[in-house]
Amino acid sequence: SGGPLKAVFTLDHIHCHWGENHELGNGSEHAVDGKKYEGELHFSHINNKYGSLSKAMDHEDGVGVLAVFLKVGTKANPELTKILEGLKHCEFRGKSFVLEDKVDIVKLIPQSSFYFVYQGSLARPPCIECVVWIVFKDPIEISQSQLDALNELQNHRRRQEGIKISNNYRPLCERGSREILLVKVPKKGCPC
Repeated sequence: SGGPLKAVFTLDHIHCHWGENHELGNGSEHAVDGKKYEGELHFSHINNKYGSLSKAMDHEDGVGVLAVFLKVGTKANPELTKILEGLKHCEFRGKSFVLEDKVDIVKLIPQSSFYFVYQGSLARPPCIECVVWIVFKDPIEISQSQLDALNELQNHRRRQEGIKISNNYRPLCERGSREILLVKVPKKGCPC
C-alpha cells in the first residue's frame, strides 16, 4: 500500500524480461524518452480485497506492478546473483527450487527519486486493463555475465530439446490516451 496503490497489495510473483543483445538496448517493456533498457523486473502484486490473481484481473485496481529497468554495467547485482544461482537447479519447466540465501528484494529496487504511474493492462494476452503500473525512472545495474546467464535459460520439459528464453519482452505499445504521471518520491523512500 502507499503511493498510488489505494489498498493493501500482496506480492504474488516476480518475473523478468530481457533481450539477447544489450548493445541494441532491447529487453525492457517500457521506455523513458524513447530509451529502452537491457531488461525489466516486474514485481506483481494482487489487491488483497480480491484474494487471487484470477479474481483481481476482473478489476481495474486488481493488480499492482512495480517495474524496474535493468542496465548492463560493471557491477553484478548481488541479489540477482542469488536468484540466478537458484535457477541453475531448475533445469526443466515446472520444476521448483528453494533459494539457499534470502533475497533482499528491496535491493532489487532502485533508490530513485522518481517513478512513473499509469493505469494499464497486463503485458501478456489477454492484456486485461487491470494494472496500476509503477515504473521506476532509474535502472538498477547488472553485469554482462548476469544478462548472459538469463539468456542461457531454457524452456523445456524433461527429455526434450530446450528453447532459449532470450528476447522474452513485448514491443512497445502506443500510449494512446493513457495519462502517465511522473511522481517525485518523498524523502522517506520507496512508494511500495
